[in-house]
Amino acid sequence: MVTVLRPRWDEAPALLAEISPTVPVLGTRGYPQSLQHAVVSEALREMTLALSLSAEPEGLRTWTSELAPETVRMAANQFVRGIVTGYGNEYGGDLFSAMNAVSAQPYEGRTGVGTLLLGKRRGGLFDMDIDFKTGIRLSETRALRKALEMTGANLALLTDGENATGLGQLRDRDATDGVFEVTVTGRGQWSLGTRGVPLIAVHNGDPSLPRDRISKATFLDTVSRVFNGAGDGEALWALTDQAAEQQHGTMLVVRVDADDEAERLAPQALAIAPRRLDPASLASLTAIDGAILVAPDAQCHAVGVILDGHAVAGVGDPSRGARYNSALRYHQGAPEGTTLIVIVSEDGMINLLPNLRRRVSRGAVDRAIRELADASADPVDFERAANASAHVRSLSFYLSERQSHEANEAFEAIEQAREESIRPGETGITRVGYTKLEVDPQMKDGYFLD
Repeated sequence: MVTVLRPRWDEAPALLAEISPTVPVLGTRGYPQSLQHAVVSEALREMTLALSLSAEPEGLRTWTSELAPETVRMAANQFVRGIVTGYGNEYGGDLFSAMNAVSAQPYEGRTGVGTLLLGKRRGGLFDMDIDFKTGIRLSETRALRKALEMTGANLALLTDGENATGLGQLRDRDATDGVFEVTVTGRGQWSLGTRGVPLIAVHNGDPSLPRDRISKATFLDTVSRVFNGAGDGEALWALTDQAAEQQHGTMLVVRVDADDEAERLAPQALAIAPRRLDPASLASLTAIDGAILVAPDAQCHAVGVILDGHAVAGVGDPSRGARYNSALRYHQGAPEGTTLIVIVSEDGMINLLPNLRRRVSRGAVDRAIRELADASADPVDFERAANASAHVRSLSFYLSERQSHEANEAFEAIEQAREESIRPGETGITRVGYTKLEVDPQMKDGYFLD
């Protein structure tokens, strides 16, 4: 049994909910209508295969850590292929691989950005400004990358998912049913969406659900928690919002001791007289390498800051660039409660260090543990137990030692009940297996609302 949290599932974008009923829905044609639907379908296919090969599905225990990334890539390929078949070239096309290749291809040494509009060529959807006599196959990466360089705010590369046929734009900007926008946002980064609804985001070949760059509420909450309510969250948010509008990435380092830190990091930082930055000043100052150092009151103290820090085993993300990992090392070495780092990527996405988990109610955690204990009591309702187990695991970070022990006992009781439910002579899954929960050393009382 595979279970998901229904509220989170419903929040994720899907074609079934977002595309007008006047155009075909992928789910009716055998293709998944969302990335999440595609991932579950692919996972079930792989699990079914594993169960057919072995009486005890030992291989499934390593699925999340070792095989999941490839499963998600295969699912994303199927999802995008279905979009091409349903709304572009009915014979299909490998748009997913083509976009991974072209987004990673620089043009004359620089990172490229650009937009493609996917739709049926003869559907009357587009006004063709420049018609290519010979279409460019999307698999021709160099030619496609060169053509993408010609796109702009009012001119996109038109494609059916197999060939790029010319440059043009939507005939009616309000009539976007059946049209998909594919946007290259940076080196190795591209996204696909329709009617202003993002459906999938890809970074260096790894697909994921699109994320909001960050909500203002989350940002203000993080500032308040890091600086114990002493930071000017509104001013820092305005600065962050301005930085996200720049055409290239940057970093804002917020330090309690910004003045002393500017002096310590000299001469690899240019210290300035403390002042608030307006949008024009910020645009100029982020044109050079290095971070911007500000105090919690949003006064800037230095620009062009090159962060120092020592590599720590287990800390870092090889899929992210040097900017992110240098920020991670610097933050790791900073005293707790002194530093907030805002990392703005080239596509305008915003990451925060520390990336604080949401705060929850103690009562909500207690109720989840009680529900799991009740669901594991004899006779076990396996569907209820699966839902309760998933809920507790989603809260595993917040569990105390006692709660972790109670959860593990419930997991074992469910496993034993499953074994006993198989009668002599019957076949079935006797044990699924589970990972024991342990107390997270980073958990602190500050993560509780009450």
